[in-house]
Amino acid sequence: MCASFLFRNFLRVLCIITAILPAVAQVPQLLEYDGFLSGNFTGNRTLGVRLYNASKNGTLLYKETIGTVKVTNGEFYFQYGENGTLGNGTTPTSISATLTGSQNWLAVTVNGTEQTPRAPLLSVPFALRSADAQKTDKDLRQIVDGVGKLVVAFGGNASNLLSDPIGTIATMEKTAKVLLDVPKRFRVIALSGNLSFGNSIGTRQLIISNTGFDRLTVSDISYPAGYSGAWSGTIAAGATQNVTVTFTPTAAVAYSGNITIASDATSGGGVIAVSGSGVKPPPSNSVMVAVAGGTLPQSSGLAGQNVASFQIGKYEVTWEEWKSVRDWAVTNNKGYDLVGVGDTYPSGSGDNFPVTTVSWCDVVKWCNAKSEKQGLTPVYTANGTTYKTGQVVPIVNASANGYRLPSEKEWEWAARGGVSRQGYIYSGSNDVNAVAWYDSNSSGRTKAVGTTAANELAIYDMSGNVWEWCEDFAYTSYRRIRGGSWGNGAGVCTVGYRDSAYKPVYRDIYIGFRLARSSVN
Repeated sequence: MCASFLFRNFLRVLCIITAILPAVAQVPQLLEYDGFLSGNFTGNRTLGVRLYNASKNGTLLYKETIGTVKVTNGEFYFQYGENGTLGNGTTPTSISATLTGSQNWLAVTVNGTEQTPRAPLLSVPFALRSADAQKTDKDLRQIVDGVGKLVVAFGGNASNLLSDPIGTIATMEKTAKVLLDVPKRFRVIALSGNLSFGNSIGTRQLIISNTGFDRLTVSDISYPAGYSGAWSGTIAAGATQNVTVTFTPTAAVAYSGNITIASDATSGGGVIAVSGSGVKPPPSNSVMVAVAGGTLPQSSGLAGQNVASFQIGKYEVTWEEWKSVRDWAVTNNKGYDLVGVGDTYPSGSGDNFPVTTVSWCDVVKWCNAKSEKQGLTPVYTANGTTYKTGQVVPIVNASANGYRLPSEKEWEWAARGGVSRQGYIYSGSNDVNAVAWYDSNSSGRTKAVGTTAANELAIYDMSGNVWEWCEDFAYTSYRRIRGGSWGNGAGVCTVGYRDSAYKPVYRDIYIGFRLARSSVN
């Protein structure tokens, strides 16, 4: 059946009552169904009903084919309950002989296809028509009050809904209020989804289902440490809502707990467990990858430029590593001005997250400090000595064996995969989501390094996460940044994108860096 003819909230049924209601509730022999097909369809459809003992995966108790039913502007009506069969068999039975108590769920079929959601059939003398049908009936109003009780008020001529041959409206009203004083269960919440992250830092989908019969409102979602996500709103009866849950641990420990949904559900489970394991940060001594030299391809903005063999960091420099070198320099009075003003810069979301808010000048001084810490010769000098303070243009000592920034052509050669390149758009894949944290999947923040797929040289995050400073000039006094960041679109995370450069004193939450060393070291 075409999707435009699916049911829209047809969740009430109505019995034909032909006499004064008895003092004790009993199941009527004949029921009415007044429903609605979406799309304002007009024409004929073959309809039927099925009765189950549970809303999902229940046992089929009763089956009846109604036959051809006329549908006008989406609305239809039929009677049922007397001419069915027992389950899937051929034994004749009535629906009143089949009801098993509170867990009775009715489904309607259209052209042989069962529609959802299934509706509860209560063991009371009558229920109500669909909300759409009630709009035109001023003689019978449905009110769901604040304490969860269903009240039916009668008045005037109710012949459109009830047969009242002996004029006992008042008696019927009194009896109905007693019989329909049942717990309200229109909004039923159910949670599902694979929320076991293991060691996989990233995103999963939490599915919130409204298996009830009235609109469900979600006001808030609370998460345990390490997890985040945001959504609030309403979910129609029988509908679902997917919520993206992001796992961003900051330490190598287990992260577990419950996600709790605050809503106006009248029943169901609003809590679901979530679990994951923090990833150990890369070693503080920075794993370096040897990159064989070559020539950049014609598709590059640096086409034809030769690149000598060199070494480059496997990961972007982390906040943990930055602090380790900075603290060593301060503790040992090495004279480096690497301590930021207040807590504004530098910064990092966690120890294994990239350091950000670092200027080009900050970075090259830090490279010198790291070189000195490891007994290597610093690369950058100013006024004949190791560059440690101020904001100047240092001289590069090409023969030094210490750490430095990669040149722009070195950066791009490594991002493309060097001699092992496969011609990917992004660093390691044509699928940006496989190798990059960018604006569509980052949830508005940096991510732990090394949590996407690596490129052909086993180097991580050369597309997205944070922009990376390069060593050489751009536009006379500017320095190039490459790779895109968590706040950019996919188009600037490609291996060839290079229309970005900033003054060497510029700091930003989107910019970090990775290390390089010359091949002779």
